[in-house]
Amino acid sequence: MDINMNNYKEEKFYQKIIYDIWKEKFPDVQFGIDDNFFDLGGSSLQAIDIIGKLSENFQVDIQQFFAEPTIRNIAASITEDIDSMKKGFSQTFRFEELRRIDTREQEEYRKKYLQINDVEEQYSKYENILLLGATGFLGIYLLHQLLLKSTANITLIVRAESIEQAQNRIYQQYKYYFEKESYKENIQRITFLQGDLTKNQFGLAQKVYVKLADVIDAIINSAALVKHMGKNSEFEAINVKIVKNLIDFAEKGRKKYIHHMSTIGIIYGAKIDQQKTIFTEYDNITEEGLTNQYLLSKIKAESMLLEARKRGIQSNIYRMSGILFDSKTGKYQRNINESTAYIYYRNLYKLGVIPSDIRREMDISCVDKISEAVVSLILLKGHPNEIYHVINPNGLTIREILNLVRECEGNNEKILKELSVEEIYNCYKQADIEEKEWFKQLVFECQIVNDIGRNNRNIGVDKTVYILRKLGFQWKPVGKKEFLLAYREIKKF
Repeated sequence: MDINMNNYKEEKFYQKIIYDIWKEKFPDVQFGIDDNFFDLGGSSLQAIDIIGKLSENFQVDIQQFFAEPTIRNIAASITEDIDSMKKGFSQTFRFEELRRIDTREQEEYRKKYLQINDVEEQYSKYENILLLGATGFLGIYLLHQLLLKSTANITLIVRAESIEQAQNRIYQQYKYYFEKESYKENIQRITFLQGDLTKNQFGLAQKVYVKLADVIDAIINSAALVKHMGKNSEFEAINVKIVKNLIDFAEKGRKKYIHHMSTIGIIYGAKIDQQKTIFTEYDNITEEGLTNQYLLSKIKAESMLLEARKRGIQSNIYRMSGILFDSKTGKYQRNINESTAYIYYRNLYKLGVIPSDIRREMDISCVDKISEAVVSLILLKGHPNEIYHVINPNGLTIREILNLVRECEGNNEKILKELSVEEIYNCYKQADIEEKEWFKQLVFECQIVNDIGRNNRNIGVDKTVYILRKLGFQWKPVGKKEFLLAYREIKKF
């Protein structure tokens, strides 16, 4: 009984600590211990700030925080741990070494993809394409490539108050990234519809939905909630429900082929065959081991598509990593402060820190090259039910990336130090308030980086690279020229 009473008192004490922190965020709002943080108006960034404050003295389960963000639940899930912040630094600034590639496994992989010989782009492969997520960063680039390379008519479903507003949303996004003349030249190929992809029948009127189902012969899904932390219900509604809706749509009317944009992140933290040293395009995994809500929603979507294949619905899945700036113009996504890659490298550079315990190369894939590669694969003649890893094999180390940033800035006096986890943590303890916030953003806002660091399997991209090379596409290293363009664009924000 005494133990239960102690637990009760402890939980009440924790609730009071959390309540006081919440009150700083919502000084004019009345709330109780069972109110949802996000329903009160809280944002993901505010949640990260709260997690950072709690982590000074408590071990906080970040995924649980987002899963059930009430004072009662958070208080019940935290444990006192004065080393919690140090542990967070270890997870963020130390990566596992990649496994040594098994030569027999690599040779078996190579034998499989070298059997692919009949590779040809078919620009007229589809007549009417439904492109989902065209207002997003990757989506607008896919639209651009489709207009350039295919002969298909393209239908866009846009959340808007009117068709005119839908047209303007797409036009403004297109104009920001590309020459508006190319848009005007092809406007007659685009049909705009008002809708909501998360609703049944995409939120379209029955008559419109049925008519659309009778003409569309390909669906390209680039619609996704790509931030790595947030409300579970949002990930479920956008990353899972939309895929369910497009599968339902594919089963109606004209036969349709699905092209789905996914993420290589599904391997991060997942349990796979312990003997494997390479995760290739031929491999699938289950949800077991995954804790990140974003990654869970993406693997659920893939699983639904693989299950739908058994019912005759053909689909290709395109797994990619972080999507960076346009290599030709330097333009980044407009909501740049939601880019984990940007936040990660920006804060490391501000702090002048190169983590010496991260020795592997980081993926540097630019949005223009990703979209060009994806559309080439979409227009590939034949080859149904494939998975591709659309990732630039020419990576860069963190040292190389930060040195490029320094060159672009022209600041030869900027000091970049290679530091161990322990040294980085000591820098944090001695930092001023502003610098501590930069460190906390790295540890808590860039949680996906922790997942990357736990993965020790090599990502196989050879099959995709092989096919793309046969199509005339080749990945190139990203260097100072491309970084300088990006640096100039970022300075405009």
